[in-house]
Amino acid sequence: MAAISVKISEIQNFFQIQLTENQIRGIKGLAAGQDVFVGTRTGSGKSLIYESCPIIFGESSVCVVISPLLSIMKEQVNRLSGLGLKATYIGKKDCCIDDVTRGYYQFVFGNPEVLVGNDKWRGIFRHPEFSQRHKLTVIDEAHTVYQWGEKKDSDDAFREHFSKIGELRSLSLNIPLLSLTATASPSNRKRILKSLCFRDNHIVIIDSPDRPNIKINVKCVKNNSDISDIFSWVIDELNSRKTNAQRIVIFCESIKDCAVLYTMFRRKCDASLVQMFHSKTAEHIKEKIRIDMESEDGQIRVLISTNAAGMGVNFKGLHNVVHYGPPRDLDTLVQQMGRAGRDGEFSVELILYKNHKGHLKKIDSDVLSLIKSEDQCRRNILCKAYNAHSHIFEHLHECCDFCEKTCKCLDCPRLSHPVFNAIEPQEEDAFQRDVTDENKITLKHKLELLQSNLPKLFGNNSELSVETIKCITDNCHRIFTTSDVMEYGTIWLLDTAEQVIKIFDDVFDDIIIYGSSDSENDFT
Repeated sequence: MAAISVKISEIQNFFQIQLTENQIRGIKGLAAGQDVFVGTRTGSGKSLIYESCPIIFGESSVCVVISPLLSIMKEQVNRLSGLGLKATYIGKKDCCIDDVTRGYYQFVFGNPEVLVGNDKWRGIFRHPEFSQRHKLTVIDEAHTVYQWGEKKDSDDAFREHFSKIGELRSLSLNIPLLSLTATASPSNRKRILKSLCFRDNHIVIIDSPDRPNIKINVKCVKNNSDISDIFSWVIDELNSRKTNAQRIVIFCESIKDCAVLYTMFRRKCDASLVQMFHSKTAEHIKEKIRIDMESEDGQIRVLISTNAAGMGVNFKGLHNVVHYGPPRDLDTLVQQMGRAGRDGEFSVELILYKNHKGHLKKIDSDVLSLIKSEDQCRRNILCKAYNAHSHIFEHLHECCDFCEKTCKCLDCPRLSHPVFNAIEPQEEDAFQRDVTDENKITLKHKLELLQSNLPKLFGNNSELSVETIKCITDNCHRIFTTSDVMEYGTIWLLDTAEQVIKIFDDVFDDIIIYGSSDSENDFT
């Protein structure tokens, strides 16, 4: 193999670009036979690392790319084919297993259900002719390994084969793995590395999740607010500016929410300006949406989507992202808001939520902190969760809706999001659940059991008295976090508060608890 510096020059000449430091690190790691994890922001050029495979390992080499969505596979195959490289995806009409096995294609894309779960396709990894050419395995959108592959509480895994991708390691022990994702918290990154069976000498390439050109806004709306009132600012823009209206993507946590918003917008506005994208959308409609959204001058002005479009569509001219209901975890939030402003222009993220289980059930405690906070910068909360430093703004109105209030720049434009003028603020009775008498009885009983066991756990300083139990029970409708336990239950020990919040999760099943033992710092 020629010196890696020569390979780097060849790659830059072929793709007509200047490689970034992260891209060079990834390419060098693969060339040395190491597994590589890349967790860098959307639009940072992660894919180019594996696209360089024919130059790194030779033109006869084969790169297998495990991808979650057909739309991503099609986009990448078209891109690589346009560069004169041989690429296909399993399921394509002219994709023949014999051609794949004999190494005709330099890039083979497929989903885990086929490459891991289908014995016929799984068998190619053991075929001598294929294994001789196979030089790299890529896991694209690697956060799906745990988000889709792992069982959550009583819910089955969405696509369980994502958690079994690591089995391919046994079929190609000496082949390097390349894992790509827009972001992963330290704890989630460890989950990915473990699931994929990364070797000890692997390389981790990450950057801060902060996107300084994206302002973060949060708005709590009344539970009984009509959705046409909540989105009146979008409706007005569409009806007044038509195809010149700003492009907006609205992410929803469920297909049902997508359908409700889609129906409302089509009733209130020109239907040709609005589209919907989710896993059940017909494939020919998805293709039309992809083509339209890849053009800044496309017809679609409002796209309502689940996470499917967050990974499957290359957005152009997008500077406004809305979350109707907070995403369940920060990784998803960072990935989806990162679809805006890929051109570096000032962009806006808006999280809209209501105070009921439909929007608040089972969300990451860090997400809850970010949307609930009234006394600190939302960007700082986000970056702190990733052990990252947040950007320091000269003009605070460009940071988030909290910092905007304290901006003191001359003739400050504020840049207030139009939603703040469109609907009334939610009264401060936020984060309350409906509680039955039976719930209170069960909660009190479990707290009394904890009271009897606390001395064994923490010694005599358990601080869970009869009065404290009563305070907690009386305020159980508004307790969702350990901070709430400490505030309403007048508890001072975090260990005790954590035990109490676990009981709340048992009783109400609307609290998600993440480990907080991870003290790893990646950005100092």
